[in-house]
Amino acid sequence: MLFNALALSVTVLIGWLYLYGVDNSLFWYYAWYDAPLHILGGVVIGLWGSAVASRLTLRPRYTILFIALLAVAVGAGWEILERAAGLTSADSPGYWVETTQDLFCDLGGALAVMSLYWALYKPRA
Repeated sequence: MLFNALALSVTVLIGWLYLYGVDNSLFWYYAWYDAPLHILGGVVIGLWGSAVASRLTLRPRYTILFIALLAVAVGAGWEILERAAGLTSADSPGYWVETTQDLFCDLGGALAVMSLYWALYKPRA
């Protein structure tokens, strides 16, 4: 329940930051504005992945792998959606570097949640 509540809260925050960024052209004025949103996106995916994994009663090590793969998959899906919507172009300079950075930010946010999950649920040996 904790992971679901946190995920919902962070999702609302991301939505607000995204709309605020679009309305005020922050994505175009500040190149760095995209990174915190991707980090928070990774946090949300990590939280939801943790909630799903705990319901499936996966072992903590499998949960960590599940969260990492889920964050990269959702992040890649988001990048594909941006490209399909015409928001980005592979022909623009730095496209692949920016896309790779976004995926690492997604994974970084998920890594923070993986650390929390491991601290709460690691097996006692």
